[in-house]
Amino acid sequence: MDSAVVFDLWGPLAVYRKFYTNTSILSYAFPPPTAVKGLVGAFLGMMRIQYGRELRDMQVAVSLCHPVKKLYTTINYVSTKEGNTLLNGGRTQIPTEIIKDPYYCIYLRNMPENRKEQLVELLANHCSIFTPYLGTSEMLANFQFVGEYPIEDKVSDAPVFVNSIVPVEVIVPSLLTQYGNRLGKERIPLLMDEYKQTLYYIDVAFDMGAKPIPIKGSYSIVNGVNVRFLTVNL
Repeated sequence: MDSAVVFDLWGPLAVYRKFYTNTSILSYAFPPPTAVKGLVGAFLGMMRIQYGRELRDMQVAVSLCHPVKKLYTTINYVSTKEGNTLLNGGRTQIPTEIIKDPYYCIYLRNMPENRKEQLVELLANHCSIFTPYLGTSEMLANFQFVGEYPIEDKVSDAPVFVNSIVPVEVIVPSLLTQYGNRLGKERIPLLMDEYKQTLYYIDVAFDMGAKPIPIKGSYSIVNGVNVRFLTVNL
């Protein structure tokens, strides 16, 4: 039976920059699967091209454990126009959206067996080869190994509540108001090649209050929790 590696991920602040932002920085409320692959690559000490190839088929489910809270500020960056440097005062201020007190539970499946064994050993000993962070290198991450558990895949024609980000197509809208869900919707990168060129996007929904979301269709049970692994072929 297939198994999932599960760990908690948190920190004081996070910025997962949306791919379409330009003059300002807007953040996803959660790490997209492509960011999770980069994080796993950091745990394992893998270079970008290496994890882009070896973890290409890894599937990710992300649960929000804290309600979404955002801060808005400006951050000073070095201006590189016309040879400006910090020494001559060249800088630029970028409006930035920041996620406050993020806390996630990450589920991984379909990893190469040797990489999965290495990751489990590192997480269990609270070790990482490269420094893990929450979207940007200034925002360091903490983590805790939850365990490795068998995956029970299910398909349901009746509504089922799942504790993770889900594709918008599977949501049961009629139950959202009844159970007090407040959903956000995002288009996120799901698959990149080893050169960080996005190959596939997906529209997903998440609950702003970190509540379970009613869906129909396929889902998985991991350690007694219903989650939806995000895949290219829905």
